[in-house]
Amino acid sequence: MKRKFIIALLTVIALTTGLVSVELKKSIDQKRELLEIAAQDMNIEPKSTDEDILTSVTMIHISYQDLHGKTLNLNNLHMFKNLESIYLDGLIVSNVSALENMKGLKELHISNMNLDQFDSIQLPHLKNLQILDCKFSNLYFIKQMSELEGLSITKNKDDKASVVCDIEDLINNEKLEVIYLTNIKIANINLLSSMEQITSLGLLSCDVKDFSFLDKLNKLESLELKDDNLKNIEGIGKLYNLKYLNIENNYITDIHEVSNLKNLVEVYLGNNTITDISPLKDLEHIQTLRLNDTNVMDVSVILDLPKIQILDIRNTKVKNLDYLMNYPKSLELYLNLNNIEKVDKLKENKNLYLSEDYIG
Repeated sequence: MKRKFIIALLTVIALTTGLVSVELKKSIDQKRELLEIAAQDMNIEPKSTDEDILTSVTMIHISYQDLHGKTLNLNNLHMFKNLESIYLDGLIVSNVSALENMKGLKELHISNMNLDQFDSIQLPHLKNLQILDCKFSNLYFIKQMSELEGLSITKNKDDKASVVCDIEDLINNEKLEVIYLTNIKIANINLLSSMEQITSLGLLSCDVKDFSFLDKLNKLESLELKDDNLKNIEGIGKLYNLKYLNIENNYITDIHEVSNLKNLVEVYLGNNTITDISPLKDLEHIQTLRLNDTNVMDVSVILDLPKIQILDIRNTKVKNLDYLMNYPKSLELYLNLNNIEKVDKLKENKNLYLSEDYIG
């Protein structure tokens, strides 16, 4: 009996040792894969030593394809001593808590993954978080990211799960200056008015009904409200520091409030029911103006915009551009050539670059 017990015990020890050996080999193999991925990411010389790579790497992109579908053990990233940015795409991961010990980690980008495994993670040192097309049931883990400066969350339109981003979870993040939310339901959005430090805000397809909080965000330099079913832009006129404005794909007719925004450089008004752009005539810093898919008939206002460089009037009601025949400055003009009268004459002006294809 004793002999059988000893044999059984030795068998268990052998099997356990074998399993440990297999796991160790997996870890070593994955570390080698990660070294190669990191070296390629950072364009490090092929002849560099492992130690050179381990100390040089500050950023790493790891995808499902890179690891051929294998699980990523986040513990293995500890070997990169100066890692600041991690991009994870489509992966299954283990040992998520390993990220907590990476005190130098500043940026985390996660795409096409299940975020529920990150629920209890503590990353108070993180500065930028981007979540793209991930599955998640809540966003509570963001609440404790006290150093967060930038937050971007884009939810896949095809994902029918109802997830709410509660602004109450963000208001104590006093360093948070950049917020971009896409296809996300938002709770307590009025609390954004207390986050006066915000400089960039994007709310895209978020079904927001009330934008009264905007007039409190005096430091805003960039505002994007695309696909939000907007019918007016009341409150925007007080955002005097705004340089970038994108309100495309809405139902806006009147843009008179924009006339107060003297610092605007880029203005995107496409796919709205706008007819009159005269409120833009005194905005002398505008360089890019997109009016595609609107009801605008006259764009002569650009003669009052000394810095204009790009004008998009595709799919508008503009027919006559005689006032640009002798336009003296360089201008990229995007239009439907067949709809413009005397277009051949227009082409003679070498200061104009005419195209039907907008590249933005």
